[in-house]
Amino acid sequence: MSEFLMKPKIDFAFKEIMTNENARTGFLSAVLSIKPEDIKETTILNTYLRKEHEEGEQGILDVRILMNNDTEIDTEIQLSELKVWTDRSLFYLSKMYTEQIHKGQKYDVFKKCVSISILDFKLFKDTKEYYSCFHIGEDKRNTVFTDKMEFHILELPKLPEKLKDNSDDLLLWAKFISSERREEFEMVATQNKYMQVLMSNFK
Repeated sequence: MSEFLMKPKIDFAFKEIMTNENARTGFLSAVLSIKPEDIKETTILNTYLRKEHEEGEQGILDVRILMNNDTEIDTEIQLSELKVWTDRSLFYLSKMYTEQIHKGQKYDVFKKCVSISILDFKLFKDTKEYYSCFHIGEDKRNTVFTDKMEFHILELPKLPEKLKDNSDDLLLWAKFISSERREEFEMVATQNKYMQVLMSNFK
């Protein structure tokens, strides 16, 4: 079996994958559970978050995407365990959200902000599910307070060892990203047309 020169989950390789517009469309469609045809446009944005003052913490995102001109998405790859990951994700998304408004503007300028975390460690020890999605909502009624912020978490160590014939696109993308060898990568890619355009990049 052949080793990769660079595995897809290495942050540089993943950033290269996301430079392909078809790949961005397929990936976002799978994670956000929306139809590919509903993704009209995706644009890679500057990954540096604005500092409010000189002593402020500088946030640098992995991949920042503007989708359909109404949603900003931060996708992060983290290979080593980071116990403060939830705090970091909240910090990044909050910075993305607040930097959209400038002096004199009304509050209706805010676009939806989405965090996608691809983790090569187990963040939630109490569940076997590899995918989690969080919104801001009321505890008892489950009423959504706002849909302007949401968090998607993919925990790669929780993925099933083998794929079923009817695996959904989200699982295919997770397995695609977590592939350790080229044969595994190519097998998964043949099941999704948005991944197939990337196969030549990993020859």
